[in-house]
Amino acid sequence: MVFGAVAVAPSLILALWAIRVSPERRDGALVFLLQSILFPAVVGPVIWYGVDRRGRGLVLTAVRGGREAAIEVRPQSGVGRGLVIPIGEASALARLYRVGVGRHIAAAEVVSPTGAGEVLFARGGTSLDPDLVRWIEDVWASHGSSASHPDSVDVEEVASRAARAPLDAPHPVQARLVGGWPTYSYPAVEPRGVGLAASLIAVLVTWLILYPLLGIFSFAKLAIWILPVVLLLVWMILLAGPLTVELEVRGPMLIFRRRRFGLTLWVSVNDASQAGLEISQLPFVALRVKRRLRGFTTPAIGGPDVVAMAWLSAAIRACAQPGVWRA
Repeated sequence: MVFGAVAVAPSLILALWAIRVSPERRDGALVFLLQSILFPAVVGPVIWYGVDRRGRGLVLTAVRGGREAAIEVRPQSGVGRGLVIPIGEASALARLYRVGVGRHIAAAEVVSPTGAGEVLFARGGTSLDPDLVRWIEDVWASHGSSASHPDSVDVEEVASRAARAPLDAPHPVQARLVGGWPTYSYPAVEPRGVGLAASLIAVLVTWLILYPLLGIFSFAKLAIWILPVVLLLVWMILLAGPLTVELEVRGPMLIFRRRRFGLTLWVSVNDASQAGLEISQLPFVALRVKRRLRGFTTPAIGGPDVVAMAWLSAAIRACAQPGVWRA
């Protein structure tokens, strides 16, 4: 509520000014009023993402205690299977996310090394939730074991299976050789930024309509710079998905591509030996390569679940080992 009030306050103040100002000065007030709606358009999607908890959240269950402690991580929404990961060597890391120019947001993350690479299973603000920290410490200090959910799979079992047969991919991941190199693909979606792009398009179209109607700027002058920006934002939405992610492993190099209608929309090169998983947003799951997230997907759109993505991460790491795979 506080963020929402701060977001709309400038527009409300400028609207009051435009109403009370004399007619000969109203054009300037209307210019500032229409420009001020950029602020709630940018902040609004961020606020909504923070408060909308539908389909989000994890269920963490202790499976083993002691030096070989393990936990089961499942999506609270019930979409997709769960993954059993070891946490005996789990550690908390501080990370800075860049926001704009010269600004950063601090975040605390919990990662655990596994056969499928480092798995990030919890994230907090500037520090982790104290209850989560105490719970992990209690698991370390406990003894014994308990059964996991029937459809949950141990990540080490998945990684072992992927290392033995890195082209025997589980559905819906597809594996094939392209030019002699292992190449994987699956349905994916990029959930971040779609709301922001859509809200900015709405603001720009509003400007394109209202400024000429109010007689402040001509349509031709506005269209010269507004339409290219709108087309760029539409391209960003096209990048968001649903689309196909393609991952080609060329020795230690992992080539990440986003494809739509057979066209490559985005390409990046990563270190295949650093592949891991980000599962703190289940049922959304993504590869994690040197702290960069690649290829968000979810079984809700027909994409692989966390178990299939764990297999994929392990298969990529297996193919990247020297002498294991040759073109």
